[in-house]
Amino acid sequence: MNCDALKGDILLLAAGALDGNEARRVTRHLSSGCPACAGAMAEAQAVVSHLAYAVEPVEPPPELRDRLMQKIAREPKFRPSISRSANWRAPLAAAALAAAVTGVAVLVPMSQRQRALQSQLAEQAKQINTLEASTDRVMTTERLLTSNRLQMVPLSGTPTQPTANARVMWDVDAQRWHLYVASLASLPAGRTYELWFITADQRKVPAGTFNVDAQGRASMQVDIPSDLGTIALAAITDEPAGGSLQPTGSIQAAGPVSLQS
Repeated sequence: MNCDALKGDILLLAAGALDGNEARRVTRHLSSGCPACAGAMAEAQAVVSHLAYAVEPVEPPPELRDRLMQKIAREPKFRPSISRSANWRAPLAAAALAAAVTGVAVLVPMSQRQRALQSQLAEQAKQINTLEASTDRVMTTERLLTSNRLQMVPLSGTPTQPTANARVMWDVDAQRWHLYVASLASLPAGRTYELWFITADQRKVPAGTFNVDAQGRASMQVDIPSDLGTIALAAITDEPAGGSLQPTGSIQAAGPVSLQS
């Protein structure tokens, strides 16, 4: 079978415009495993599948149908042949191929506009997230400033990081710590900072992990477990990514906790 002669029929088959006998003939050939025609079929299906998205739908004016029906009424009646050797398939295949090429030509700039729109939406979503984060920080600060009992716990750097400093703002009534860190060095990949509650009986309870920005700053809020007991010390260590159940790294900053009534 001449594969080149089948190209038009393959496009018509993909578009659903091939009659039953011809469709079965082309399908049998495709089932034989011909790689050239299988590739042509895949390409035709891809083109046809994108045609619906290539142009915006347009509602035709009502008068268009009337003009079309009048033109058909003036044409002489005819009955097209549907034999296998009919010549009408070649121009129809050419017309379908031209429509497909035109559709793809329209689709390319539309896809570019869609990508540009998606990029704009992604940038807007990023800006919204930044504004929400800023709003959350403002609301957190407002809650702290209006707290009935607020205590500050300073954390000083250790010989590992002598310039490090941090503050824990303890909202006593809410039993919540707000940690603010400055001048902590960036850690290598696979490492993170971890905050610890250290109790009077020397239990070390993980409070949460965090990473610093390029300026060595970070903030975090954590709730104090209700059954923790008396906290004697707050400490920050460097730990493997994901944190540890018990300290394994060096103490980077620490400070005594003393609840004042």
